[in-house]
Amino acid sequence: MTTSTTYTMKSIASYPVGGGSHPTVSMNNQSTIVVGWASTASTNLYCRVGVADADGQTWQWGEQDHYDGGNAASLAVNNSNVVVDVHRSSTGSNNLFCRVGAVDVSNRSISWGESVKFDGGGDPYVSLNDNNRVIAVWPSTNSTNLYYRSGTVDPQLRTITWEGGHKFTAGSHPTVSINNNNVVIFGWASTASTKLLYQVGSLASDGSFFAAPSVEYGNGDLAETSD
Repeated sequence: MTTSTTYTMKSIASYPVGGGSHPTVSMNNQSTIVVGWASTASTNLYCRVGVADADGQTWQWGEQDHYDGGNAASLAVNNSNVVVDVHRSSTGSNNLFCRVGAVDVSNRSISWGESVKFDGGGDPYVSLNDNNRVIAVWPSTNSTNLYYRSGTVDPQLRTITWEGGHKFTAGSHPTVSINNNNVVIFGWASTASTKLLYQVGSLASDGSFFAAPSVEYGNGDLAETSD
């Protein structure tokens, strides 16, 4: 016998945090929120930190911070308040950059490390776990191939040591999530149909991915995963 569970969500409030395009958001178990976006009037990337009040239903926001140049950023924060950013160059190239930051909860701000090129491709998406394992996915800019690259964050040096990049399938609009057991789920849209697909597997220490076959789960275009 199969049972089903119905989930509901209560809307609390909306918060104006900035203006721009390509928004990204991540929240940890302490209800600390990191949001980011790209300017529509320049090549700047901005972020902002929100910290939950004692009631857990309202947030106090820090100042808007211009933290880099580029486009199509993705941010992820873990339960140690380590933040990883990946984004695409705004110079017309397909260069992908990353940087590591640390959230200062009391000041509601992020102290960032250096911005470093780590690969090349289209708009990237990133996920980070509490073991400081990070994984990024992105589409090729000249084919339908999708790629991932995993690495390990050093929170003190605010750097990432990356393993080699890997093609994992073909499609568009890839997304990824990794949990604290290094179980990874990829999501993407088919470029040959209206199918949405996902694939679950385990990430090894060398960056290789041992996966079950991909599964079609719905119809549409843009896929997204979360922890």
